[in-house]
Amino acid sequence: MKSVGLTHGGFYAHFPSRDALLAEAADRAGAEAVALAIDVAASVPCEEALDSLICAYRPQEHVEGIETGCPIAVLESEMPRQAPEVRHAATRRI
Repeated sequence: MKSVGLTHGGFYAHFPSRDALLAEAADRAGAEAVALAIDVAASVPCEEALDSLICAYRPQEHVEGIETGCPIAVLESEMPRQAPEVRHAATRRI
């Protein structure tokens, strides 16, 4: 946050609540995952789409760093304890 000139308080002030922040983060992560899947599937012939999606879903960067991996795999254990707003945002693109 420091690199973009925000304090923690300044960042959190953009959201009405912690749950709203988590819901936005989950929604954005889901949107990025769906966009990647669409781009990958559209870039290869139909018969290669599944293999290409699997390769895109699990590259070495995802294995080594959870911050670049599948949001569902990273967040699934946290979902039962989250507010309904967060759970909905995290699961709407599954």
